[in-house]
Amino acid sequence: MKTFEQFLEEKFIETREFCGRGITKDNIEDMFVPWCEDLDPQEFIDFAERWGCEMKAEILKDVEELSKILQQ
Repeated sequence: MKTFEQFLEEKFIETREFCGRGITKDNIEDMFVPWCEDLDPQEFIDFAERWGCEMKAEILKDVEELSKILQQ
């Protein structure tokens, strides 16, 4: 399972650019925190909701697989 920070890093990388600079492996650490700080509160909430939905789906999948194993 990915953490919320990992989820945000993926979304950051998907933007491909921040403040006119391309995102690379070399500068991602320097640019990630300013990008997070630049998000407006609603964007942050939206990302949190999407991450929550992804985690819920992953947990439900794990529970389903565990249930199948226990039924054997």
